[in-house]
Amino acid sequence: MAQTAGVCIGWKEFQTKGNNQGGTGWIVGVKEAVFHCDELPLNSRIITESRRVFQVELYSEITGTARMGDEILAEIKLQVVQSDSNQGESLES
Repeated sequence: MAQTAGVCIGWKEFQTKGNNQGGTGWIVGVKEAVFHCDELPLNSRIITESRRVFQVELYSEITGTARMGDEILAEIKLQVVQSDSNQGESLES
């Protein structure tokens, strides 16, 4: 789910800011996770979906689901903090 959220956020950032982000990263934490199955068959095809439901400055909350066919396997809420691209830069000219 975190990888799906990262692609989603990264793609939207790329569309609005272009390719000049300077390689900022994210810290992702699981806020809540509910699993609806104990095990999966070998070679299962799992589809993940994520949506950003809240954002303020460099903080976002993402909700997501993992499913196999019509069966929902998990529902997850993530917290994402994007590193500040200006952090660590020298203030001297």
